[in-house]
Amino acid sequence: MHHILPKNKQLTKQNILAATNGGLAIFSHYITDFEQPKKTFKAIFRKDEHPSANVFQGQSGEYLYKDFAEEKPMNAIDFVMKLQKDCFPEALQRINKDLKLGFEKDNETIEYGGNFDYWKQFEGEEMKSDINETLAAYSISSVKSFTTRKGNKIIATASNPIFAFKLAEGYNKMYRPLEQNRRYKHQYIGKRPLDYQNIYGIAQLPATSHTILIVEGLKDCIIANANLNQHQIYAVGIDNVSTHIKPEMLQFLRSKCRFLVLCLDTDEIGLKMSSLKAQQYGLRNFILPSLLTQNGGKDISDWFKLKLDEQLLLNALGEAISCPEPTPKQQLVLDELLTRLNATEHQVAQLSTQPIVFSPPLISLGNLPIIRRGTINIIQGKYGSHKSRLAELFCSYLLTNKTDCLHYYLHFEKTDEAITVVYIDTERNLKEELPAAIQSIKEKGCYGIHETPKDFRFTSIKQIERHKRLGAVKSFIEQVREQTAHTMFVLLDVVTDCVANFNDPKESMKLFDYLGNLCDNYDATFLLVIHQNPGSEKARGHTGTEAANKASTVMQIGFEQEGSDLLALKFLKLRAAKRPSTIHLVYDETIRGLALAHEEMLQQLTSERPQVAEGGEVAEELGRLLCPSLSQKELLQQLRQRFECSDNTLKNRLEEIAEKQLKITNKQGVFCKLSIKAASGKPTVYELQVIE
Repeated sequence: MHHILPKNKQLTKQNILAATNGGLAIFSHYITDFEQPKKTFKAIFRKDEHPSANVFQGQSGEYLYKDFAEEKPMNAIDFVMKLQKDCFPEALQRINKDLKLGFEKDNETIEYGGNFDYWKQFEGEEMKSDINETLAAYSISSVKSFTTRKGNKIIATASNPIFAFKLAEGYNKMYRPLEQNRRYKHQYIGKRPLDYQNIYGIAQLPATSHTILIVEGLKDCIIANANLNQHQIYAVGIDNVSTHIKPEMLQFLRSKCRFLVLCLDTDEIGLKMSSLKAQQYGLRNFILPSLLTQNGGKDISDWFKLKLDEQLLLNALGEAISCPEPTPKQQLVLDELLTRLNATEHQVAQLSTQPIVFSPPLISLGNLPIIRRGTINIIQGKYGSHKSRLAELFCSYLLTNKTDCLHYYLHFEKTDEAITVVYIDTERNLKEELPAAIQSIKEKGCYGIHETPKDFRFTSIKQIERHKRLGAVKSFIEQVREQTAHTMFVLLDVVTDCVANFNDPKESMKLFDYLGNLCDNYDATFLLVIHQNPGSEKARGHTGTEAANKASTVMQIGFEQEGSDLLALKFLKLRAAKRPSTIHLVYDETIRGLALAHEEMLQQLTSERPQVAEGGEVAEELGRLLCPSLSQKELLQQLRQRFECSDNTLKNRLEEIAEKQLKITNKQGVFCKLSIKAASGKPTVYELQVIE
């Protein structure tokens, strides 16, 4: 077989898969019985009397091996690792060799040699040993040349020496102290281990010592140890001032010494960060004496390079050690958090000993609570699916205090208490579209267009810069909260426009943390309108994912069929109760709003709907039937009541749903995938598994 190599000829997983059609050629090579994708063959890793494994193409384009008795499929690289008992690099090399792909191994090389003359300048006048001994102890080598992964060869010269700091087995930091271009002063050769520690010099610490300094940079670590070990003072080096030190590392360092002290550079950023880190970690902060900066130096290496008085340095360090260690800011924060958690525990403990009286929902349907007080709720749909009109209908209903407009409200019911409705728009223009929407809400709430209900607040953030929108939303909501004593019902249309980037997890979490706080502490309830991704039923971006996770109710509205006027309002998630059946709606031009569909339209839909078990329809039924599993016999019996087709057709649909990992919404509104568990001599079981 001829394989097309990527332009980049490095031996990597991505290149291997690209050259083997997503791994298809790998499966063809190593599986004797493999003929074509989706055709079953006997399982590879167990005794299999009946063919119950296949290879199929996943959503990412990679081909995957699937044993129907196992839960997870595996890609071609993982398959070879398991088949040949190879580690990851061995599997890549084996595939490259067996399939004659022609990829090259890593180009990175180091040619050792040269001298250590550069380091002599840092030997202090009181140093009792040669600095070369320290360099050897810390696995520092002089380098003649090294070759980067891209094949660039860097050669050392007398005016630009190179040294290799061995950070871990097969992982070196190349240090060029006299390189003028800062970009090339520090480079790395090799692969960084998963367990790599970002603090240098840990392995060389003695069992106990008087003082350990945390210095900035690997060079400072070497120079401090070379000159100060004779005084029972040792040093470890962080890569830069921004390096985070884990709590367990601080605990380990404290166990090695009497005094753990920060000693960072004395430039502007070093002084600022040393003060912050000292407060954060609760460490003494040793600022090098001003004599250093007066002589043009900035770090502990410069102190010895400039041949400054070593005793002056030791005296200053002694003064720093004599000061009490500060209470870590981190600990103060943890103490405050613990106090709050204990208060929450006490509050919940008290409430749990009393009868729980649930507050009435703001919106209900029959006996089912649809929008409960203090919750986040979603309406999602494609463009043009009338999701904003549905949201506006709820606003109208909560505002009205009359019975003349009940025909607008689609048989929903509402609480009798007064509600302050807050409507924040993000899309409409301010001259026509938004005023028209406000008029529509008022009219359907039985208000005249010249009236302004006192409990109706509305604005738009369309004109606000995107990165300032969440702050603007906060300010407006908090102002309304101060001006009303009623429960707030807040509509954000659309919610993805309230953050700078709806695909940024941090932005999304920040938004929903804020909304959750308002729900719990400010008697607010939220209805969020959000677009669906094109060609998908998933709400847009990470904001959509997080919204579905946090929401108590998720409603979806959309057209039943392309070209149809019939709308389906589905309840994908209802945390408080069993999900109600789909409500069919139409847009009624006479009322300029949504209305319940006529019986004739529903009968026509039923008669026209194919009964051949389309994959999407079967997946929807699985969400209703599997709680979370059924045997094949039980499931087919249930599905035959809905679809007029053979058992074989239904089995094929179920296999397709499992192979394609179609998203299925269970009764709790959680996204799941279908797992088929088949074992020789046992009945096949179909089970919903929550997607992590």
